[in-house]
Amino acid sequence: MTRRLFLVSNFSDNFDKIAASFVQACGGKKARIVFLMQGGKDWETYFQDYQKSFLKSKLTDFSPIYPDDEFEYEPEMVKKLKKATGIFMGGGYAFRYIRAYVESEITPIIMEKYRAGIPYAGLSSGAIITLRLGILPKIILKPHFSQQNRFFELQKKLRKSKAAFGLGLDDGIWLEIEDETKGIVCGKGNCYRCNKIEGEEFEFKIYHPGDEIILKTE
Repeated sequence: MTRRLFLVSNFSDNFDKIAASFVQACGGKKARIVFLMQGGKDWETYFQDYQKSFLKSKLTDFSPIYPDDEFEYEPEMVKKLKKATGIFMGGGYAFRYIRAYVESEITPIIMEKYRAGIPYAGLSSGAIITLRLGILPKIILKPHFSQQNRFFELQKKLRKSKAAFGLGLDDGIWLEIEDETKGIVCGKGNCYRCNKIEGEEFEFKIYHPGDEIILKTE
C-alpha cells in the first residue's frame, strides 16, 4: 500500500489546487476527510478558511477534530478519525499540535491509518509535526522559507542535530511524497534542500515546481 504525504508551507492563494489534489488522493467526492485542529483560540477561523477551499472540490464529508481544554477528545471525533480516508492537519501553534496529536490518546490511530495508506496532509505546523510523529524523523523542515529568510536558521538547526538534511518550502509550494522516499514539488516558488558537507559548510539545491525530489536518508 502506497503511503501518501502532502507537506504544505502555507495557506496561500493557490490553496484550492492543494485541496483538490489532496481530495483526489483521498477518494474524490466520496472522500471522508478529518481536519485535525489545534483547539483553543481561533481554530474555527482557520477551519472556515480550509473549508471554503475543500468545498470547491465538491467534498461533502469533512469534520473538524480538536482537543478540549484538557487535550482530550469527544468519542464521536475519535470515531470519525477511524473512518476517515484522509487526514489534514492545519497550521497554528506548533506546541499545541505536539500536545494534541504527538503526545495524545489518538496519536496511535493517526499513525496506524497513515501506515495503512490513508493520505496525510500537514500545513505549516501540521507539516513540521511529521518529524515528531516519526514519519520523517531524519529531516528538518522549515516552511515560509524565503518569506522569513530562514536559510541561516535551517543551517543552525542542522549543525546542532543528527538530521540527514533539511528542507525549506516557500509559501505557495507543497510536496506530494510517496512512501517517505520521493516526491514531486508542486505549486509556485521553490523548495530548497540543505545538506551538511565537511566542517561547518552547507550546500543548497533548489527544486522548482514539477521537479522530483529524493528523500531517502540512508
